[in-house]
Amino acid sequence: MSCSAGACRLGSSGLQTRLAQAASFEQLKALLRQEGPADGWPVLAQATAWHRLARHARTAGGPSASGVQGAIRQLAAAHRQVQLADFSPRALANVLYAWAVLRYKEAQPLNDLCKHACSRVTECNGQELANIIYALGLLGHGRPPLLLAACRQVQERAEQLSCQDLSNVAYALCLLRHRDQATLHSVAKAAIGQLPAFTSQGIGNTVYSFGLLKYRHGAFLRRVSAHVPRRLNEFNEQEVSNLIYGLAQLHWRQPTILTSLCRHVEQQFEVFKPRGLSSVLYSLALLQFRHERFFVDACDHIQLRLHQFNAQDVSNTVYA
Repeated sequence: MSCSAGACRLGSSGLQTRLAQAASFEQLKALLRQEGPADGWPVLAQATAWHRLARHARTAGGPSASGVQGAIRQLAAAHRQVQLADFSPRALANVLYAWAVLRYKEAQPLNDLCKHACSRVTECNGQELANIIYALGLLGHGRPPLLLAACRQVQERAEQLSCQDLSNVAYALCLLRHRDQATLHSVAKAAIGQLPAFTSQGIGNTVYSFGLLKYRHGAFLRRVSAHVPRRLNEFNEQEVSNLIYGLAQLHWRQPTILTSLCRHVEQQFEVFKPRGLSSVLYSLALLQFRHERFFVDACDHIQLRLHQFNAQDVSNTVYA
């Protein structure tokens, strides 16, 4: 059964509410079974179902699990019957994001969705733009027209993006190895004023992404160097490793933040896994930053745990 434009717009608020409130994959699966073929659903309900499926897929065994694949097939069949013009910008962004999380990459629907979204990026708000770029990053394909169009909008409206949105844009561009200096500049500039509101993960991922893209924004890095030492107790092992590695890739040899990071890691030796500890040492070596006490204590600690280190960890440590 196809979904006419009028029917799609009217829809059922009851179905939409139940989908939005589905708190687990089992609840969502039950709704999909009870409501029958989704091709008769309004487009908002279909977009919500995709969004909830993406959110709950991990607890159901991941995108490749048979139950998740069954739900994907059901929603994909329904999607082929709709008119993309009936989707709101938010619904378009949510569906694209869900497909990326679910690794749904069927060429024709994906190309059609990206092409249509490209024609409507000016209607998107900051979060929707960030979700589109992040989805393209997860998909591993830049879809150049859509990526470039979304990036142009971010350049113009970066101040509208939240901390999470800014971090996600940087990370997505990193995944795509897309060194768009204008967009990165806009992200860095907007992030400077919002840095206190960033999570530790957001800071670590943003610096790491800039590092891999070899994008060096002095004002942003100075702000990070001044801000991070006050919040190091919030940073876990992965976030510390990402932060130092990003700084190393950018050749940012600022003593205040590097000394603070060394002291923080020294207090957390027992918590750090071999990969994280060797990565920190390797990054400090790239920076040619020598903190005598840290390196002595690190060597003493590593000797006691050397049996836990794999070949790569040992290589990085010896290099340092």
